[in-house]
Amino acid sequence: MDFIKKEIWENYWCFTPKESINFSILGNLDYVVWYKDEKSPLETLIDIVDGSNKPTDKQIETLNFIQENQDAILDSIFLYYKTVLLPVFQEATDIAEDEIASDKTKLSKVLGLTSIEIPNILDTEPNHFLLKFDFNYDAEHGLYILFIENKVIDSFEEGDKDDVAVQLFTNGIKNNDGSPIDIGIYELNGKTVYKGSHKDDEIICENFKKGTYRTFFGFNQTEKCIIFFVKEDVDSFKFNDLIFQK
Repeated sequence: MDFIKKEIWENYWCFTPKESINFSILGNLDYVVWYKDEKSPLETLIDIVDGSNKPTDKQIETLNFIQENQDAILDSIFLYYKTVLLPVFQEATDIAEDEIASDKTKLSKVLGLTSIEIPNILDTEPNHFLLKFDFNYDAEHGLYILFIENKVIDSFEEGDKDDVAVQLFTNGIKNNDGSPIDIGIYELNGKTVYKGSHKDDEIICENFKKGTYRTFFGFNQTEKCIIFFVKEDVDSFKFNDLIFQK
């Protein structure tokens, strides 16, 4: 597979495949926001690492993974939509019945895939990537969904794109000095469910009902928010395992 360099915006370049790649399943997510005349061509963007003239083997491995696992990735998108995205936006605003995707074949009511983005991935890291969407419920800010393999681990508006959650998922949520992290977990309406300070491997004894929650936590002088779904009632958990549903 051959690649060319493309300037995405001023002084920011990526690799993109020279020939079109068949993303026939994911490419069917074709919602178009109201201010665009038509759907833009799907882009595949791969970060350039240290001035190299081609993607790394790990990046190409990830690209092949996406192409070969489109069905599983689509299933994960729908599960995340049903358990996280839809509840969050239903809490914030009124969503018409005809704007709700009742199954994965209806996701184009809500999501239009505009780019597949592969960051710099270390050989020791799992395959991970970002999908960027036109988003019916937030046309102004759009939507990014972050994957490890075919599992969704985070999402955010276009301007907040990052892959911090990959490191948290892989290495745990911890302070470099070994001190506890400050945790707050809330229902989507803002009601406090739990607050405390704990180390990453500490078991927290607290009842959580099946449902969707928002957590804010601090580590290494950084603040992070993740919205997550608890798939069954629990009475004890490790924080990392709870928010990523390991």
